[in-house]
Order: sequence, then C-alpha cells, then structure tokens
Amino acid sequence: MPTPISLRYLCGALQGTLVVALMLLAPHFTQAQMTDAELKQLLKQRVDQAQQTVGIVVGRIDGDGEHIIAYGKAAVAGPDVDASTQFEIGSLTKTFTGLLLADMIENREVKGDDAISLYLPQGVTAPSDHSKPITLLDLATHTSGLPRLIVPWEPKNPNDPYADYTAQQLYAFLSSYTLTRPIGTQFEYSNYGVALLGLLLANQKEMGFDLLLQQRILQPLGMTTSFMVEPSSPKNVRAQGHDVDLQATAPWHLGVWSAAGGLLSNGNDLMRYMKFNLGLSDVSPRLAKAAKAAQQPMSRFIDDHARIGMGWHISQALGKTLVWHNGQTGGQRSIMMLDPAAQKGVFALWNSTNDLEDIARHLIDDAYPLAKQKVPQKIDADSLAVYVGTYAISPFWKLKISEDKGGLYLKSTGQERHAIYLDEQGSFYQRVADAKLEFAKNEKGLVIQLTLRQDGKTYIAKRIE
Repeated sequence: MPTPISLRYLCGALQGTLVVALMLLAPHFTQAQMTDAELKQLLKQRVDQAQQTVGIVVGRIDGDGEHIIAYGKAAVAGPDVDASTQFEIGSLTKTFTGLLLADMIENREVKGDDAISLYLPQGVTAPSDHSKPITLLDLATHTSGLPRLIVPWEPKNPNDPYADYTAQQLYAFLSSYTLTRPIGTQFEYSNYGVALLGLLLANQKEMGFDLLLQQRILQPLGMTTSFMVEPSSPKNVRAQGHDVDLQATAPWHLGVWSAAGGLLSNGNDLMRYMKFNLGLSDVSPRLAKAAKAAQQPMSRFIDDHARIGMGWHISQALGKTLVWHNGQTGGQRSIMMLDPAAQKGVFALWNSTNDLEDIARHLIDDAYPLAKQKVPQKIDADSLAVYVGTYAISPFWKLKISEDKGGLYLKSTGQERHAIYLDEQGSFYQRVADAKLEFAKNEKGLVIQLTLRQDGKTYIAKRIE
C-alpha cells in the first residue's frame, strides 16, 4: 500500500537539485521588488487561508536595506511571532559548523585535509578505502562515504529522535562501519558526518561543541540570543513546532548531533549572520576570510548545477551564483539564500513542517514563481458525519474516516492518522502525502465509496461500515 513520506527524522531535507531545476525552467520576467506590505499580505495568506503554518518570520537584505516581516503566532494560542522569536533552525546549523571549520583552518589549528583519525579518541578507528583517509573536508562536504544516519536508526523516542544518542554510540558506529564506495568520489548528504565533524573540532579544542561555537562564532558575530542548549530563563519566546496538519510537535534536543542541526536562533540574530555572510558587516574581521572560504565551491559536485562548500550549497542558475541552505526539525523549518554578487539575501523561519521555501526563492529572484497554494475549504459541521466510516480496498487494507474538532481524518491500515482537506473542486487531499480522495454518493445522498488516487495509481474502497 502507498505510504506517506515521513519527515520525522530529517534534520534538513536537501533540495539543491530540485531548486536549481525549477529555477532553470522558470521563465525570467522583471517585476517591481515586493514591498514589505505585499510580503506581509503574502505571509498572512499562507497562515490564515492556506493554513500552511502557525507563524512565519522572513528577513531580507536588498537595495532598500534590511527588513524583517513576521506574521502569525508562536503557538496556536500563543503570542505573535516577531524578530526575537526563537526557532529550531535544523540543518541551517551546518553552515555555522562549516564556518567554524573554515576559521580553524584559517587560524592553522587544523587542516582541511587532516585525516579524522587525528582527532578521534583513543581506541576509535575510522573506515578507509585504502587509497586515502576520510578528512575533515570530506565530512564538511558530505563526500566521506558515511551514511545519512546511524544504521540501524533506532531512537528511543521517535518524537525527539536525536536526544538519547551519545558520543560513544557515534564513535562505535564509526569503528564498525564499512565504506561502500571510495572516499571523496560521491556526494551523499550526511547528518552523521557533520555531527562527527562537530565532535572532532571540539576534541581538538578540548571543550564541548556548544561552547566552542559560542566562543568562536556566535559571540563574535553578536548573536547573543542563539544557542544549542536553551537557557533555564530564556529571554525570548520559543516557537512551538507543528506537523503538516498544524498539530503540536515535541521540541527536538540534538545533543551530540548538534553540529548537524541543533541551533536555536531568531530573526534578529539571523539578520546579523546573513549580513556578515554577504560581506556587509565588519563585526568580526577575524571571521571574514573564513566566511569567504566557506562559501567557495569545492571540487565536489552535487549535480551539474550545484556544488558544495563548507556547509553551504552553491547553485548556478539564471546566470548567477546562489549560496544557500535549508533546515527542518520535527515541527519547524528554515532557509537562508544569499546572492553575494548582488549583496542580496533572504531567510525564513516558520513553525510547521509544510514547505514554504518558495517564498525565499521568489524573494531572492522573482524568476522563481510562488507556488500555487491549495486553500482548504470549510465543510459544514452537519455534513462531516456523511463521510465518517470505514472503507475497504481489500480485506487487509482499510481506510477509516473519522471526525475530530470540526475536521476529517484518514487512517490507513498500519499508518498514523492524518487530516484530509476539501479543495475548491470538491475533492479531498492530504498534506502528508500526494494523495487525492473522492467520495461517491448513491441516489439517497449516502456516501458508498471512496476513490484514492496516489502515486499514479487508483484504488477503489467500498464503504463497509
């Protein structure tokens, strides 16, 4: 049976190839820069009408200066989001880890081509392909040959999947892993590799990664309200995460995986970070060379149009170079995109796992169109019960439609329950998967059949109760 795509264990989905392909296909047209008022209206539409997220904060730097626009709530019944609201930025953290590596290389504390074995604890070994060792740069550029996650991936708490892992477990996996291809020859996005990189850099300085990042990157850049571990008395409101159906999710605690996606930040601090990475800030001349080095494409290709730097993805599209990264945790997402030549940048933070990256891409270059939005239609409360029931595709595969809090939900055999939404054409759809549902009624107006269309296939489910 078709299964919905699970986003639970992703720290940041790599969309580089997709972004570039869409931008290359998009017709290039010229239009006036979106005003702050127009952007605020767009965010309002995504929150109130399309119901894609509960709150969103967007920052941009362009010819008109610096702007941060926010709309929505930090939680369904919480305060408004603003430039100080704390978000889990997920894999956008990797750019900070890359900057830290670049800075330590610049200061000759490490070399990019140092074998990782130089910084491993005694008794821990690194896999080798017998031609070259895994290096620090291999970890930073996702070309080490190490997998995305520890295999098998068995978190104690699926709702906070990284929290209980220890450094000893990461090291034990490294010692036991056998490479399946030569080192440095193929790009494979690896949360594990970057988490390991963070541990090794911390080992070199004999301190924890969170303290090292604070001292070397966050404090010099004036990012005083960004951190890996939330203070016991935080100054700012922390956004509540939500899934695709805007149900609240648990916060994530990355622990030893922090270098891959554990940073909490906000619009004010990310504006400082973006301004610095565009070369528009002199707050830390010491880091300026490192920032330029981190944004340089290495000889590692993601595809024909994209390469990898130290943490950053570098894409060639529409005659320009875009430097970017995105991030995702169990209930929040982020993206930052830079156009260094134009000294233009955009970031976005939002508290759901729905995809709103098109906003950032459109703001960085209006040749990339805004995505067409599905706006859920209201269903009369008296009509909900008509659809409630169990529908059988086979004796072993049943679809149960239920009502809860004024909405409809679908639970397929062996899967979790997720909301379904009425579209403008009268069909229903899910956000968790690309699925379309159509209900058929008899002459008495009773629903007797459900048609499920997913993955190019059609399934007929007869109502059995």
